[in-house]
Amino acid sequence: GRKLPLVVIVPRKTALPDLTPPYNVRVVYNTNGTFDSSEIENSFLKETFLPHILANKIPNPQLVWDQATCHKTARVRELSKLNDIDLKFIPARLTSVLQPFDYSWAK
Repeated sequence: GRKLPLVVIVPRKTALPDLTPPYNVRVVYNTNGTFDSSEIENSFLKETFLPHILANKIPNPQLVWDQATCHKTARVRELSKLNDIDLKFIPARLTSVLQPFDYSWAK
């Protein structure tokens, strides 16, 4: 498939000092200091994923999520359904195997 730009949502109220991400990485600071469905909906789905699939005319787009609550909200599911995005979820307790970067970052 085609590569999706990397989006890193950082649960911080202030920007990380001296951080200059690579040109193909978008860093979003969540001002309330936590992850929530509005950041997933706006910063990822609406501002990154949807424009990417539309610009590249990607048929049958799929998203593979872990079991984070913010990935499974009614609004995220509704937005995905409206845009014909097929959602898949990694089974619980497999993040350390299937997403080692997420696991080591959160640990």
